[in-house]
Amino acid sequence: MTRRQKITSLLKGYLQNISVVNGYLTDPTTGSVHHWATQIVPREGELWINLKDGENTHENGHTETLNITVELGCKVASTYTTITNMVQDVQKCFEDNLAALGTAISENGSRWFAVNETIDITKEKEFEIGRGTIEMQLQHKFDEKWELDETVY
Repeated sequence: MTRRQKITSLLKGYLQNISVVNGYLTDPTTGSVHHWATQIVPREGELWINLKDGENTHENGHTETLNITVELGCKVASTYTTITNMVQDVQKCFEDNLAALGTAISENGSRWFAVNETIDITKEKEFEIGRGTIEMQLQHKFDEKWELDETVY
């Protein structure tokens, strides 16, 4: 497993632990967290989360930053409240698990940068469907110069 695969695997696992019992505002159903799902249509009463890892940038000095996009959706009675709570939960989840993520990839100093959050609510037949997108950047590797990371997790 490469460093990138390890990071996304860990993030997906952290997202699967979002629940009211664990101190969050929403309760996504079991199996509602996906990694690079191409099409997800929520059914009535469901919440879903789709994690995507995009561009991994390299900066002089050498810092690596992985762009993360999380797509959200819900089809519930209180659409606006639920989708905004989901945005909050994902960002809280990422922040709460930052130290564990750094330890798992043997890196001190990993940090998140919030890029943006968007929401949209549409009416489809008699249902409102809420959709949201969160874009964040994870700085996850700091070195003096670039070297190929051949670490296998």
